[in-house]
Amino acid sequence: MASTSRRRQPLLFVIAGPWTERFGEDFFRELPAEPGVYFFRDETGQLLYIGQSQCLRTRIRSYRQADPERNPPRTLRMIRRTWRIGWEICAGAAEAVAREAVLLREHRPPFNRAGVWVPPDCGLRLGLADGRLEMELVPTFGAPGAGEAALIGPLPGRFRRAFVPLARCLFRAMHPQAGWWEYPSGLLLAKPAPAVGWSLPEHAEAPLAEMCSFLEIGETTCPWLTGTPDSAPDETGHGAPFWKEQREAIAAFQQSLRIRLASEPVAPDSTLF
Repeated sequence: MASTSRRRQPLLFVIAGPWTERFGEDFFRELPAEPGVYFFRDETGQLLYIGQSQCLRTRIRSYRQADPERNPPRTLRMIRRTWRIGWEICAGAAEAVAREAVLLREHRPPFNRAGVWVPPDCGLRLGLADGRLEMELVPTFGAPGAGEAALIGPLPGRFRRAFVPLARCLFRAMHPQAGWWEYPSGLLLAKPAPAVGWSLPEHAEAPLAEMCSFLEIGETTCPWLTGTPDSAPDETGHGAPFWKEQREAIAAFQQSLRIRLASEPVAPDSTLF
């Protein structure tokens, strides 16, 4: 019987753990076990890569054993070119993530892909008329709009991914007993619509105001936004894993919003009431 395993072509150059010889065992033993940002540079000092970790020692040491069977060629090239390793200790994991994001946009190292390009700002248009709420994602902030809708922004580009999860969570906060069939169709499509609306129930002002405040200051204590997901399926048939995904998407946007607010405060127009 012929073997089903695939044979790899023999490598002309074996790349295995070049850092152990290059930096020495003592270097890796003395790395700080703290959160922070790390930097890889070549022989000339050119910055090659920026990363972050909750434990710098564990993360940096993970690069020691370069394995062509497991690591992509891009990572192997980076390891081979790295001759200097530096780091910056941060107060916590969240600060490390924020610091990395700023440095990636500033330096754009050649071996980084994610985070080096910042998508253009977007916005959220909210309209209230005749007891109905209209929400629309504005792909490019400053795009002309009609009517009395309030434009919130500019918001970081990641809001494009958070718009639908935010709308779903807001609808559920306003209609906690609604079934799937009662959700606006634009929220249930495989490719959700960039605009959605629904009738406002009584006491809808509170969750709407909480959402506007969240977009303005980047902080919230509202369970329906970024709080602990439900532990079991509810009456609507929405299981906890689904709502966990929605809230995680909002929390990811929240992190980018905090970074934005730390450097250039956003001034949304949340005077809707």
